[in-house]
Amino acid sequence: WLLVEGVTCLGTETNITQCQYTLGSTCTHEMDAGIICKPISPCELAGHTGCCTSGCFNSQFGCWCDTFCHFFNDCCDNIESLCPSDQCTDGEVQFVSGNDTSGILQVCQDDQWNTVCEKGFGDEEAKIICKNHGLKETDFTIHDVTVYGQGDGDVYAKNFECTGEESSLADCPGDIDCCGHQRDIGLTCALACEEGDIRLADGENEMEGRVEVCYNGRWGTVCDDFWDVSDARVACKMAGLPWR
Repeated sequence: WLLVEGVTCLGTETNITQCQYTLGSTCTHEMDAGIICKPISPCELAGHTGCCTSGCFNSQFGCWCDTFCHFFNDCCDNIESLCPSDQCTDGEVQFVSGNDTSGILQVCQDDQWNTVCEKGFGDEEAKIICKNHGLKETDFTIHDVTVYGQGDGDVYAKNFECTGEESSLADCPGDIDCCGHQRDIGLTCALACEEGDIRLADGENEMEGRVEVCYNGRWGTVCDDFWDVSDARVACKMAGLPWR
């Protein structure tokens, strides 16, 4: 879940929620901010010289770059293919007819949103979805069509054989099946954290990782636009880690 962008700290704050920021984000996960507490050199750690080959995104001006230590509009030639599409990404999941934590499930298949059939959908599949939405992966309720009603469009019918460790439903094995909207699945995921909590995810050790902040009970990532040393200093202090 992409939570905030434009984070601007002085470096003296004790909590990143005390910094200026914009709630909601137009970024993609390729722009998730990360930190290494007690770093050698932030710009050296960025590891990029010359034009950008990553961190590109679509804007009204075309394909732009927002990689750390780079200026805008310096993507390498012929890198436009790295820019995200306006269409959904296969395997992406969203809630509709509910709220941020529950509703009818829709999964992206062939660049279009489809509802999810209840056939083959169980606890392991629900775990993947709740985790990807920054919600509690061990506390959820699966609903039939009587709770949120029927969805629109095509139905994604697959006899899922997920283990619960996959990054998306698209990574799960299983045979494609037939299904109608009368069997559309709904899901409610429980809140996962307390307001203002911070964690570092998927780093090689406890000193580094992708920055995730709790907002409204959900873990969300931070866009790296305007992310700098002062912001990282506050994040490290919140996590109880050193910063040189």
